[in-house]
Amino acid sequence: MKCADLLQQDPSAAEGALQHPFLKACSDGSITPSQFNAWLQQDYNFVNAFAHFAERVRASSPSAHTRAYTDGLAALSEELTWFKVKLKERSLQSGGPLHETCAAYIDLLGQLEKQSYAVQAAAFWLVEYVYNRAWQLASPVAEPYREFADRWGNADFSKYVDILEQNADEAIQNADEKQQASIRAAAHAILTIEERFWQMAMEAS
Repeated sequence: MKCADLLQQDPSAAEGALQHPFLKACSDGSITPSQFNAWLQQDYNFVNAFAHFAERVRASSPSAHTRAYTDGLAALSEELTWFKVKLKERSLQSGGPLHETCAAYIDLLGQLEKQSYAVQAAAFWLVEYVYNRAWQLASPVAEPYREFADRWGNADFSKYVDILEQNADEAIQNADEKQQASIRAAAHAILTIEERFWQMAMEAS
């Protein structure tokens, strides 16, 4: 089993996560400010929790893989600062109340922190892959949202995601049958809640 298999095992969930109507609405400019703002606020909350998950994955990783998560943590720290700027530009609070979908995603990260490195590495890759690939598929994105697509859909981020995939593939190859089952379950959970996360924003009034 490899990372690519995790997308093929659940094509409908993968499509929902990667090609949701929220992304299409960003692309053609039909997204409303309230919908985009709802996503932005909750995504800040998620990324804040995801940075803590990255720390756990780095601590669990073999030395040959640690550099990737160290680099990722630095990028996430910078990203959280950027989020605050974007939220302020839109007169939105950072660290506002958690939507139940965002809270469920953060709870999932907490559960994954207790799993083996192989599960964590695959999950970490998948979260970053979805961000990267979803915004690539949505591009070109209409203004004023183009910078968001460019941030997560750019070639440098894709190269980083490729490194994460290599790490995860190595870990998966060394995983036993029980761990591989946990990896498949984690992938399904991530793809499902990613779709719910986009839908959460679409339902904002």
